[in-house]
This record gives sequence, C-alpha cells and structure tokens, in this order.
Amino acid sequence: MVCVLGGRVLRVRPAPGRAEQIRIVLFFVPASDKAETAAATTGGLRVLAVDDVAANRRLIAALLERHGHRCETAADAASAVVRLQAGGIDVVLMDARMPSIDGAAAARLIRALPPPAGTVPIVAVTAEISAQERVALLEAGIVEVIGKPIAYGELSAALARAVGHTVGGAAPSTVLDTPVIDRLAVAVLRSTLSVEDFDRLVSERLIAAERALARAEAAIAAQDESGLAAALADLCAPFEGLGATRLHEMAAAVRSGAADLADLRAVMSATERALTHRRPAEFASRPTPART
Repeated sequence: MVCVLGGRVLRVRPAPGRAEQIRIVLFFVPASDKAETAAATTGGLRVLAVDDVAANRRLIAALLERHGHRCETAADAASAVVRLQAGGIDVVLMDARMPSIDGAAAARLIRALPPPAGTVPIVAVTAEISAQERVALLEAGIVEVIGKPIAYGELSAALARAVGHTVGGAAPSTVLDTPVIDRLAVAVLRSTLSVEDFDRLVSERLIAAERALARAEAAIAAQDESGLAAALADLCAPFEGLGATRLHEMAAAVRSGAADLADLRAVMSATERALTHRRPAEFASRPTPART
C-alpha cells in the first residue's frame, strides 16, 4: 500500500534480540483553508460527488477544492438523496456505474424530489459508455456526461454548462507557484489502478501531449492562432486528472501570450520526470537491505 501511494518503506534490521523497525515515508499536501476562502470569493460551486469508491470520492473532492469549489461526498444514491433534501447543493457529480442503484436510477430518484432538490443539475461521470447508455442517462434527467479519468478542464466546462454560467475557481498567482504535479491526486489515482494500468495511462497521456505540442509548434510557424489554441487545449485538458497542474497552467499562459513554447516544453519535461519517478514497480523490485 505504501508503494502504491508513492511512498517508501525503510526496514531497519538491528542486532538479534531487538525488534525490527519499519519506517514509512509518505508525501502529502499540507492542509489549508485556502480552498474554502477561494470558494467564497471566486464564485465556486457547492458540489455533491456521488461515487461508491472512496478513493474516487477523495480524488474528486481534492480536484474541486483545489480550484475553489466546495465538495461534499456521498457513497450511494440513498445518501445523496438525503443530503440534497437538506439543501445548499448547486450541482451533483454522479458516478454512472454504481452497484444496487446506478447513476440513471439515482438521477430518477433525485428528479422525483420536490424543488429545489429535485431540480439540481446532475453531471454523470463514467469510464466507458455506449451511445445507448448515454441516452438513458440523459433521459433520466442528467444534463452532462464526462469521462474518467477526470480532467479539470472538461469538468469545469461541464459544470458551467450544467449551472448555466461560468464558474469561478482558485488559481495560483503565477505558474511557478503551481506544483509540477499534485501529489494527492496522483496518490489517489495510483490507489485505484494496477501498476500496469497506471503506467499505461501515464504513457498514453505523455504521447498525446507530445503530439499536441508538435501541432502547437507547427501552428506557431504557420501563424495559425486557432490551430495553436486547439493544440494547447488538447495538450492541457487530460493532464490535470493525473495531477500535472503546472503543465495545465503553463499551457494557459502560452495561450494568453504570457509564456512561450520553450517554457511549455520545459514544464512538459519536468512533468514527465515527476510522473515516471519512483513508480510502484521500482519499489517492488528493490532488494531488501542485507543484515549488518
């Protein structure tokens, strides 16, 4: 479990007759009240995230609160209905596939509630979905459907469409104030995937980012502003779900003219190193220290 969370296990083998010591090193983001303050001052939403997997709930809450929203969570549809009846929720983020009561059935339960609880917008989140399943979700009263792993750019746009206006969010004062990766987001994502699936996901995202960066370079050479904007959007959108926060911010800075592609490529290299450094497989293969 420590390796999956990106930490280290240090075993100290003392002389015979004394207990062995096991030391664990884990990396966590310091807690603060900045997210709650930002939500009050930037128009952040009050989101209810419904998911039967605890790790997914923590990841969604961390992602939303980092951007100035307030997030409460529920493990099932029944808990979500009880919370909505209490009021104060702007939008529901609903896992489409849950045991017992799935996303579509949960949406119908919510829509049966009297206003305002019954009219709260619902955004569905799912890893894979067929066209028929998407139609069923929309017919149940869900207004938006987005994919997993969640990229904040896509999530923010879906939330804005759901509530009918632009939603605020907390942003660092400068790109350099943003961490290269969000350790909490990566740790939670690692805990939900196998080592192979995590490595595959990271590799796919990095390959897609390299292609998008090449398109951005070609667009600059051709003085194609719309092509540059599209390439940068394709570059940054998938990565925040992997915790690559600085890359997302730098791409936005390039798009606004506050940075250039050399800066973006440097952040891209740092992101690749951060995401591929100290993977769980490395710890699993590390030899046990010899007795001394």
